[in-house]
Formats: sequence, C-alpha cells, structure tokens
Amino acid sequence: MKVMLLTMISLLVSKVAFASATADEFIRCNKLAVTKLEYCLDNGGEACWAQSKASYDTCHEQVIQNHLPNRERMEAEKSAHQTINNEYHSQ
Repeated sequence: MKVMLLTMISLLVSKVAFASATADEFIRCNKLAVTKLEYCLDNGGEACWAQSKASYDTCHEQVIQNHLPNRERMEAEKSAHQTINNEYHSQ
C-alpha cells in the first residue's frame, strides 16, 4: 500500500512539474522589459527598444525552458518507478 501511494504521489508531482507556463509567470518578464526601457531612456540610450526587447525575450525563453521536461530526471524517475514496481511484485 505504501509503495502504491508513493508511486501515485510521485506521478502527480511529475505531472505538475511539466504543466504549461501561465500568464502570471510572464508578468516578471514584462516588468523587466519596462524597467530596462525606463532606465535606458533616462540615461539617453540609443538602443533602448532593442535592449528592452532582448531582456524580455531572454526572460520569456527562461520561463518556457523551466516547463520543458528534463530528460535525465525523467529517466531517473522511470528507473525508480521500475525498481519500486519490481520490488512490489517480488514480494
């Protein structure tokens, strides 16, 4: 029973980890871009829009990357599940 519960919990946690990014997670990216733009404009920068957009694009990509599955972690979880199942069925 413990093994089944542990397996179910780990599956639920892994599903949550791979959920899509939400709009709330991109708010930080928007604020970063605006802050960069304001700073740049206040300091007479020539390439304000490009710098602001680059900051936003980098932040946006990091949010997306945080939601991509990690192949090594997935393989480790799969191996752990197989080990647990093998131990359970051998009892």
